[in-house]
Amino acid sequence: MTKVLGSKRIFSDITDDECMEFLNSVSSIVQIDAYQQLKNYTHHYYTTRYQHSLNVAWYSYLMCKKLHLNAVSCARGAMMHDFYLYDTHDAKYAKKHIQTHPSIALKNAQKYFILDPVEVDCIIHHMWPRVKGKPRTKEGYIVTIADKYAASLEVCSHPFYALPAYFKKIF
Repeated sequence: MTKVLGSKRIFSDITDDECMEFLNSVSSIVQIDAYQQLKNYTHHYYTTRYQHSLNVAWYSYLMCKKLHLNAVSCARGAMMHDFYLYDTHDAKYAKKHIQTHPSIALKNAQKYFILDPVEVDCIIHHMWPRVKGKPRTKEGYIVTIADKYAASLEVCSHPFYALPAYFKKIF
């Protein structure tokens, strides 16, 4: 964990108190072996699911800090929002993935942690408005927004590669 896509901040800079506080809030999550497996799954064409979750968590954390909300629980929920261990390109999962992966991520998170209501809301409702059930907390809305923002950054970070693949999928 060294950098977030679109950010100039580097997590290895120990003089950056905000980065260190963020890392402390999510360190217990990234230490789980199962969570480390997210590095093996591609997400949004050219990113790993691990990197995507880190991107979402960092931007969620910053927004919550700015708005004086529960930044720690929001960052932790964001880190676990896509905590599922299967390939979304596998036909077995592709059809219902958007609807089912939040509940799968929640079950996986609950295997390892006792979650507070903000963390649960961030995980289970992050796909709103694509699925029913909108967030119940401000932090849940923030993860939803940060998820879309991070996905946009990830897809557009390789425009010459991602856009043709995207259009090929549509047409």
